[in-house]
Amino acid sequence: MFKNNREVADALEQKELLVKLCEEGAEVIQSACKTIHYGPDGKWDNGLVNTEHLALEIGNLQAVINGLRATGLVKDSVIAEGQRRMEEKLPNVLRHFKGLVNRG
Repeated sequence: MFKNNREVADALEQKELLVKLCEEGAEVIQSACKTIHYGPDGKWDNGLVNTEHLALEIGNLQAVINGLRATGLVKDSVIAEGQRRMEEKLPNVLRHFKGLVNRG
C-alpha cells in the first residue's frame, strides 16, 4: 500500500488533520449554538463573549483547513468553488428568514 515511510507519515498527517477537522468543526457548532441560545454578548467562563469565542473557534477551524490544503488533501480550486456556491445561496437563505420574521 505505502511505498516508503514518507507516504506513511503523509497518510498519518492527513488522518490526524481530518480528525482535528471534525473536532474543530464541532467546536464551531457548539459556539454558534451558544451564541444563538445566549445571544452574542453571553459570556464564557474565560470571560470572552460569545462572538469572540465563535471567532476564535472559526480561526482554529481555518488553521486546520490550511493544514489540509498544505498536505494537498483538499484543493484550493475546489474550496473556492464551494465558497462561491455558498455565497450565491446565502442571499436567498437570508431573504427567506427575513421574510419569515417580517410576516410575524
